Amino acid sequence: MKFRQVSANVSQPERMRVLIVEPDGTDAMALEDILFDAGYLTIGPVPNFAEASRKLGLVRIDMAVVDMDAPRDEVEAIVGAIAEKNLPCVLVGSAWRLKAWSSFAPHLPRVQKPVSGGQLLSVLASASGEYKRISFMD
Repeated sequence: MKFRQVSANVSQPERMRVLIVEPDGTDAMALEDILFDAGYLTIGPVPNFAEASRKLGLVRIDMAVVDMDAPRDEVEAIVGAIAEKNLPCVLVGSAWRLKAWSSFAPHLPRVQKPVSGGQLLSVLASASGEYKRISFMD
């Protein structure tokens, strides 16, 4: 087997780090796949506030995707902790939850479940002020 030698002074662009807060395993894996395939480095997914808070304290994070279908007090705590770090945040949730919580953090962008990759990536790019994604799949 042959290995390709890579020069040590060749640098690749750093990937944006996205914290995924999603208690449902299937939805978490779908979000992770969308983000990873688009070139993001995913942190998590984590299922609750305690784990999200731990990651926020230990790992550099550039932005977050938070599921709104968790208990409201947990969502409020997670979004508050993310806001304290001054990080962009995108909320995802069921149509019912998005409507019921329309007055919660109205400045944050939202994506309705089931999440479409194109919509999530567009909202993330807008939320982060990023207009061009670098493809790591080439």
